[in-house]
Amino acid sequence: MHIVNTANRIRRVLLVGDEQEKADRVTRILEGDGYIVTTTLSSTTALDLADNSPFDALVIDAEVPLTDRRYLLRVVQVKEPFTASVIVESPASVVSQLKQALKEADSSRPD
Repeated sequence: MHIVNTANRIRRVLLVGDEQEKADRVTRILEGDGYIVTTTLSSTTALDLADNSPFDALVIDAEVPLTDRRYLLRVVQVKEPFTASVIVESPASVVSQLKQALKEADSSRPD
């Protein structure tokens, strides 16, 4: 397994999807790139997971209803302000989107 970032630690990702097949595909892509992925199809479960364990990034499928996406993003950002977040439109671009979001989140952290 290779290390995902310059801090030499594996990144934990919470993936919220709307359909199992697509969520499984995105999970395989992210795990193949070395991320530890926790996946759920439920916004309520996602909130419980985020409340009980810190994640480096929140990845939400673009098909998750807009109100759920906004609520998830808001709640997670209040609890963990430096959590990177990505709305995935295409599974093929998820790794590049996530790397960019993590880079931006890392650069905004206080020293």
